[in-house]
Amino acid sequence: MRKKNLLVVCAAFGLCLIFVLLLVGSMGIYAEKTGTQEFEPEMAESETQDMLTELLVQDSETDAGNGNDLESGGMTEEELKGIWENMYREYDGSEETHVAADEIEQDATEFQFVGLNDAKLGVHEAGLIFLKEINRLYPNDSLKDLKIAYLELDYYSGENVVYWAGKLENGFGDTEEAYRSYTCQIDSISGKMVSFGKFRPYQKEKDYAAISWTEEEIKARAKQLIDEYGLFAGEELNWESVTVNSGKECIDTLKDDFAERPNLSRNVCNTLVFEKNGVPSIYFCIDWETGEFSNYLW
Repeated sequence: MRKKNLLVVCAAFGLCLIFVLLLVGSMGIYAEKTGTQEFEPEMAESETQDMLTELLVQDSETDAGNGNDLESGGMTEEELKGIWENMYREYDGSEETHVAADEIEQDATEFQFVGLNDAKLGVHEAGLIFLKEINRLYPNDSLKDLKIAYLELDYYSGENVVYWAGKLENGFGDTEEAYRSYTCQIDSISGKMVSFGKFRPYQKEKDYAAISWTEEEIKARAKQLIDEYGLFAGEELNWESVTVNSGKECIDTLKDDFAERPNLSRNVCNTLVFEKNGVPSIYFCIDWETGEFSNYLW
């Protein structure tokens, strides 16, 4: 049975985020970049605090311009339903959803899995939740050009949880600068978005090495984004003990990686890992180049 895990844990110390942690036998949480707003990090290390300050100001101005309507993302539920219905009609692999469900039911019986019958969400409900989260986090991203790569039921017998695992992507090649894809993992009972990510590929002709982040800047930026989008509600995040993995190690080897693999499709992120009872429980990634939200898993 294929597993699709979505998350993104990139970055130094072995967590270089290449499309993301949960969602896949063939999926990963790709370290992805947000498209809500870009900024130019300062090149000089002595001016990195100015970079962060400028970024925070830009985000505040953007929120004011958008009316800070983060809940709706600027589109109504009816508009999102219409987009989803069109998207699903064009989904050539829609029959795979039924196949996946049958396989899960068979496996669930074999392993005496008790959670399957509790699944509440159908494919259309899951798809709408997926689009809502994209529109909420990236209100300026176009949804109409997205196609369904897959949206299937997946389960973890050890956890007795059934998930909808999905991926949407636009029509560009995965190394082209305009390429974007989104992945999710949704609890099929509660509708909770367990993991979510957006991927855009770094370009081999660009030099990202001049960008720098300090650990405090990474933490400050992550805290701002988490507060801004209301992520991880009900969770206590310990900012004193959080592990911060910088994307610098990935950046330092990126040119060599591109030289060895010309068709490489990769993003680079700074990743924060929050623990609960000594166990990593929440991952949050921000794009190295833009400082925008990329992925989360909880």
